[in-house]
Amino acid sequence: MGSPDRDRARSLDARFFDTDDAVVGLFETEEKPRSQRDVTGDDEKVPSPGPLRWMFDDPLPDHAAHEPSPGPAPGHDPRRRAPAHRSTQHRHATRPRKGGLLEHLRNHDAPQAVPDKVNPLPFRRLDELPKGDRRLRETPMCAAAFGPSFGSSTWLMCQSDFSVMQKGAIMAVSSPRLVSMALGEKVEAEDLGGWRLHAEVTGLADQVVDREEEVFDAIKRFLSYLPSHHHEAPPDAPVPAGSGADMDQVFDILPESRTQVYDMKRIIRAIVDKDTLFEIKPRFGKSAVVGLARLGGRSVGIVANNPLHRGGALDADACRKIVDFLVLCDSFNVPIVLLVDTPGFQIGTEAERAGAPGKIMNFMNAMTLVTVPRLSVRTGGAPSRPQDAPVEVWYR
Repeated sequence: MGSPDRDRARSLDARFFDTDDAVVGLFETEEKPRSQRDVTGDDEKVPSPGPLRWMFDDPLPDHAAHEPSPGPAPGHDPRRRAPAHRSTQHRHATRPRKGGLLEHLRNHDAPQAVPDKVNPLPFRRLDELPKGDRRLRETPMCAAAFGPSFGSSTWLMCQSDFSVMQKGAIMAVSSPRLVSMALGEKVEAEDLGGWRLHAEVTGLADQVVDREEEVFDAIKRFLSYLPSHHHEAPPDAPVPAGSGADMDQVFDILPESRTQVYDMKRIIRAIVDKDTLFEIKPRFGKSAVVGLARLGGRSVGIVANNPLHRGGALDADACRKIVDFLVLCDSFNVPIVLLVDTPGFQIGTEAERAGAPGKIMNFMNAMTLVTVPRLSVRTGGAPSRPQDAPVEVWYR
């Protein structure tokens, strides 16, 4: 039985994969009566492993389409979900031998597929779920949301190293319909899990794009900075023409007065190879800038304060954003360049309500655990309060 997501998976194979090696719908066969197969559809996860042709010569990311589940039909057997979970288990088991995993998500409303009475048959072993949800960060993992993505689709978005939402997509624990039925709360889908919420408030979306083609462009670019496996070095790339031409403008951008703000992104773009800055979470935790870039054709991670927002003071969101990025760089052997200009950490009731102390400690702990090379450049002010001294210590 065809579906838009199954068609998109095949289209993705044709555009980005060596289709002779790709397999659409591994573990697609379901444990359900023949009478239900045309009613309930195929496996809700459609994996398609195959080497990418558009970036690397070695076998790399496989991908999976999460197609909409039509819901339980009369006499519906919950075992239809078992092959989907075996599919996920298979991809998690074989991923270290392949490369990154592209989770291609759309219209996966988990509550619709829950039968009237929960049946334990899909999970015959207690250790199946933990294995499926475990991330060892051996290979890069990306996820994309194109439409309503609820339940396990949202888990995968949160679990990935890079998540991108197409505008109009929804990402939430459950659908507005189920929220209304269970809680009596009337909520619009955009308010429940729209792109603005996850790009600006929760920080769960690393990037937001307008069109489907831009989703794949973003994933392609993200993966171009990373190795296919954590035992490898990131790939090199040719140095673009014009790189370094703007470096002499750095001191024109930096103000002479410590109390004057400036946009750190202009400094970063002047330093790194031309047009290679790939910012992550640009709408979230704006007092910090994190992103992948290249210096002399080599991948680097950029972590910087941005005095244009809060004077560069790190709030809870900025600390969390930095920690997530440090984990990414440390997992895949990307050296880190730190550009420091901060008065310290945010203080006040807003900071306390956001759980700033816990986020600050996570930030400082992450800085001590990083194993990749770090280069720290101080571009401006130092902490003015003794309690903020750890900012400087962990940036060195």
